[in-house]
Amino acid sequence: MSPQNRFTALSFLLVVAFCGLGILLGLLYGSNFAKLRSEGFGRSWKPLKDSIEFSKIIDATPDTVWAQSTNGGLYQFLRGQWIEMQHVPEHIYVGNIRPVEIGTTCPHAESFKYLKYPPGNLIECAYAVALGMDVMPGRISYYALLDNGKIWALSYSGGSMLDGLVYTLAFAVLFSIIGLLLAVAIRFVARALKMRNQKSKHDQSEAG
Repeated sequence: MSPQNRFTALSFLLVVAFCGLGILLGLLYGSNFAKLRSEGFGRSWKPLKDSIEFSKIIDATPDTVWAQSTNGGLYQFLRGQWIEMQHVPEHIYVGNIRPVEIGTTCPHAESFKYLKYPPGNLIECAYAVALGMDVMPGRISYYALLDNGKIWALSYSGGSMLDGLVYTLAFAVLFSIIGLLLAVAIRFVARALKMRNQKSKHDQSEAG
């Protein structure tokens, strides 16, 4: 095998090796990242700000919440603000939206190792779910009523087995691209050094 063919073969093997390593790292980090996300990593509670103080959560879906104020009024949170309502609309649990769960704790949230709860004492928590693939939660919202009368919300999508696959593939593609770029860069540097050495030898032979 000629030196040129040997260099081409080594370059090809280098590209394959780095891309393969990138895919392996992607599979590893993608599955771990999906696990971290399932434990609350990168998620946060947000206050549904207003001057209104609430005493009770009445109903909720993954998209909105109804709550009773301390003066007895009924309000719904829509488009970033609380709007006074006469009653909760009928048939809010349509399609894949499940009936809300309201209690003194946030169901299933104990698995969120990396999620800090809102500041204050929890009085009531509503858990609203719209089912996704494989009867797994597709959209989830928590609404937490604190002892200061304010309501905080935590909403996110996911929970199906598809999430882990998406993150794994995304990281695999990302790391394989990085591996490919590294391999190309190494090949470029190696070729440049080889040409430099050849030129140096050529200049020396002419000088001699």
